[in-house]
Amino acid sequence: MNSSKALQDHQRPAIVLLAHGSKNTAWREPFDRFIADLQTDPELPVIRLAFIEHCEPLLEDVLDVLFTQKCQTIHIQPLLISGGFHLEVDVPTRLQHWRESHPEIDISLDKALLEHALMRQAIRTIVKQR
Repeated sequence: MNSSKALQDHQRPAIVLLAHGSKNTAWREPFDRFIADLQTDPELPVIRLAFIEHCEPLLEDVLDVLFTQKCQTIHIQPLLISGGFHLEVDVPTRLQHWRESHPEIDISLDKALLEHALMRQAIRTIVKQR
């Protein structure tokens, strides 16, 4: 990547797609393919995949890399169907700890997928096709 492209990347927000993780190594393959596809779209900001547990890279590791790459705004979109312990307690606590050592970074955590009307509509469309 040339230096002007790298500079442009850091001026755009980064989006971290946060999946749960699994001990089954094959489980992550669809996520890796999806992220690779998203990363080919020049219209999108910097896109990274992170996991809550059982897979690498973990959320904090991805945040650390984005910090070293000088990304100043990071939006986390959980790839979890609904809320629960991870979205209500675990991830917010982990983000609070990370923010304490990186107060200059604007970081936000979005809601679970079923909280988004577009996701509900996508599932409705899939169900109607059956």
